[in-house]
Amino acid sequence: EEGKNCGNFREFVFEVAPKLNYDISKEVQKQKKRHLTSVGSLMNVTVDALKKIMSPGKFFMPKRSTTTLTKSNSSHETLLKLEKRQAVENDLNRLICEQNKGKFVYYGSEIQLRHNDSGYYLKGTKNTAEHDKECSQAIVTQFMGYGSVFKVLP
Repeated sequence: EEGKNCGNFREFVFEVAPKLNYDISKEVQKQKKRHLTSVGSLMNVTVDALKKIMSPGKFFMPKRSTTTLTKSNSSHETLLKLEKRQAVENDLNRLICEQNKGKFVYYGSEIQLRHNDSGYYLKGTKNTAEHDKECSQAIVTQFMGYGSVFKVLP
């Protein structure tokens, strides 16, 4: 029987989406890392240690000297501005998806494959399969990027 060994077919359902914008989202991730690195170095702790004690989506503001707070506040303000721009970028991406829903995809089109249940995107990596060096590894990732854009070829 076909598919008998597959417990959940939904795991294999992807939506074809047009190439979306992700430049600001990428910058937000970089700024978050810079912010954590800055705060971590001022407090003599690693970025990994800070990530463990922070709640997701929250920003750590150290209670130290005026210099530390000024530097940290500046980083935090930059991040907040970027996140507002990211919200606009996300809205634009939703609009692009809505406008293209149900339309045909043609050879030469650049697309992204969005996992229906998780909302993550399929991304090709530089890693290859052990048994076939011609095959690239594919993963699902929350963040869009160049590796998540595929060109439809005949």
